[in-house]
Amino acid sequence: MRAHGADGFQISNFTGFEPFDPSTFQLFNLSTHSIAMAYEMTGTVKVIKDTQTSASGTFTWREFVITNEEDRYPQDILFRVTKDRCSQLDSISVGERLKLTFDIRGREYQGRFFVNLEAFRIERPDVSQDAPAADEPVVAADEPPLDDAMPF
Repeated sequence: MRAHGADGFQISNFTGFEPFDPSTFQLFNLSTHSIAMAYEMTGTVKVIKDTQTSASGTFTWREFVITNEEDRYPQDILFRVTKDRCSQLDSISVGERLKLTFDIRGREYQGRFFVNLEAFRIERPDVSQDAPAADEPVVAADEPPLDDAMPF
C-alpha cells in the first residue's frame, strides 16, 4: 500500500501489526527543519571592519578577517558578527590570536547564492603557563644543555 503525505512525498506502509492510517503519519521533511553544525577555527586577526547597517536601519553587522596558519598555505577567511555581537570586536586588535566558533549560513538572492561565516563565539585561546617563551629554545629532557662556547 502506498500513500502520499500532505506535502506530496510518497510513503510506503510497513505491513506490521496495525493497519496504516495516513492521517496519523508524520513525515520528517529536511527542507523545513534546520540542521545546525558549529565549526571552530583558531587564527590571527588581519582586518577588522567598521559596523555596517542595512538600508532599512534594522540590521547591523561587522566583518573581520582571520588568517588560518594551520594549513600549509595560510588562508585569509572573512567572518561576520551580527546585531549586538558587533561590540565584541571593540576589544580586539589586529594581530591578536583568536579562537572562533561559527556557523555556515547560505542564502539565495535573485538567482545568486551567497555564503556567510557567522561567528557566534569569539575567545582568546588559553596560554599555558608551562609553555616556553618564543625566544627561549626548547630543550628535550634527555639532551644536555647547550654550551655557549664554539666547538671549533
